[in-house]
Amino acid sequence: MYDLTFALRTLMAALSFAGYSVFLTRRWHIHPLIAPAVVIPALGTVMVISGILNIMLLMVYLLCGLGLALLVYTLIVNKGTKGLLHPAHLVVLAAFFWLLWRLQGAQVHSVDNFHHWLRVLKVLLANDELPSYRTPMITFQAYPTGSASYLYYMLRLIGYREDLAIIAQLMMLVVFCLPLFALPKKGKWLAWVALAGFLAVALSQLYERDTLLVDDLQAFIGISAIAIAYYYRADLFKALLCLTPTAIFTVFIKNSAFYFIAMTTLFLMVVLQDKQQRGRLKIVFFNFILPSLVFYLWTRHVAQVFNSGLGYGMEAKHALNLSSYYDQAKSWGISRIPELLGRVFEQAFGTMYFPGLLALLSTLAALLLTVPLWISGKTREAIRSLLLLGFAWLGYVLWEAGIVGMFAVSMPYGETDMLACAERYMMTGLVYMFGLMVLSAVESVNSWPDMSKAAPRAAAVALALACAYVPVHFSGFPGQWGAPLRHIAARNYFAQLQEKHTFPFGVNIIYVTDQGNQYYQLNKYMMTDFLAESAFPMSTADAETLADVAQAAAEYAADYDILLIDTQNDEVLDGLADAMDKGAFYHMRVFLDLDEVLQ
Repeated sequence: MYDLTFALRTLMAALSFAGYSVFLTRRWHIHPLIAPAVVIPALGTVMVISGILNIMLLMVYLLCGLGLALLVYTLIVNKGTKGLLHPAHLVVLAAFFWLLWRLQGAQVHSVDNFHHWLRVLKVLLANDELPSYRTPMITFQAYPTGSASYLYYMLRLIGYREDLAIIAQLMMLVVFCLPLFALPKKGKWLAWVALAGFLAVALSQLYERDTLLVDDLQAFIGISAIAIAYYYRADLFKALLCLTPTAIFTVFIKNSAFYFIAMTTLFLMVVLQDKQQRGRLKIVFFNFILPSLVFYLWTRHVAQVFNSGLGYGMEAKHALNLSSYYDQAKSWGISRIPELLGRVFEQAFGTMYFPGLLALLSTLAALLLTVPLWISGKTREAIRSLLLLGFAWLGYVLWEAGIVGMFAVSMPYGETDMLACAERYMMTGLVYMFGLMVLSAVESVNSWPDMSKAAPRAAAVALALACAYVPVHFSGFPGQWGAPLRHIAARNYFAQLQEKHTFPFGVNIIYVTDQGNQYYQLNKYMMTDFLAESAFPMSTADAETLADVAQAAAEYAADYDILLIDTQNDEVLDGLADAMDKGAFYHMRVFLDLDEVLQ
């Protein structure tokens, strides 16, 4: 499924990306492992703004060309690649090739991909513009499109396939892990062992592997931001140079991103070595106020392109609308906070979802890594490691408290009553917590005293290996990473149709099938895969009588453009043939299985 054209286009995209990374490293002396984690937010942010300006396709070519030009310029000025590369870049390269092999032909699975995340990406690729009132199939109109805009950029360069979209999303997670690898000090290779163990825990707690959902992405970009803030705590200029585009991109991913930029802002203000008031004001402005202003620009865009047309814009479901939050909180949200607090925290620390033993062992491992510090009298360093560990736990607790507030003021009553998707939101907090534990572990090993004798060295190696192995063992890693790909029969049929035939944007489709339509999933698949304005699945499995299926299809035919017949039921096929003879579908394109029937 991969050919020479794909390889050349991927190489071009990779070289362009590398151009931006090496330019940051050469011009601003950004660590080569941190630079890629800055390039993604910068590219994603530029693509969202270019969407607001309606120049997305032009910007793809401009950004790609600029990246290639910067690569050539940097290599010439730098006279080679010395100082621009790092051995850990091989991890990214290996991960990319492994994902290409392992996820070839993968499909997204979670239903919210078909509610929004995959659908909005397909709209971008179909129209080369952000969603608007002309794309009524987008339900969550106020959701920012940061992750989809970045994926649009990459897939416009390498070509669209669903498995490549999943791989590009996972590669973002890999790149946002890289700043963690910049933390171990030179010669402290044992920190890499501890880092690998904690990182495996974070990866094992991903909500889902084959997805475009942004819950895990938020956690990893939050971890990356904290790692960058800690690495550049003595250089405010470099910290803000890296964190400002990261913060802006974060608010373009999802509304809940404000939690992560608030945590990063607080963290940087605490760890900043220069305690001047002016420096803290810069942190607040560039890392919180400026992203908030950019997000306000997004809300104005949404109001303009949706509210002025057929959409709901900032009044749509799950929009960050303070007025509706206030109304809900006043009517019933505040009164439910005690109940919600108990229920959410029961999940957050209960046995159903919270990996209690894993969290306990990971915390114990981080504590054990401070033992050599206490023994050698490095009390300050030991306390600093403990504070970093405490910050990881604080991040998890505050995130869960935020979930309580979200259900209280922004979720519909029915979804609040069942704590809809609470386990998914909780996994974001878990990944964030385990990722931040890396700071404590690495900082401890970085501060270990030099050991000249064989016995202390052996003890240190054994301790580091044990602390890395124990969390990995109890995390279940690789878990879902080794699970087989999941495929949906209806979507396989749709994909084969689209390989043979062209379907216009925004059509209305009737789909007759033998597959069930539980929770209206077929409707969501069709509106995503075909970008249909309306979809009417008719299931022989769900029908009271088979005669009703053909009769209903003929009755509603006048309002639809396309009829997909994917059933083996003779009674239904005979009924549809009879309705076809009578001219019920004369104005429609009719597809019998995978063949087009011209009326």
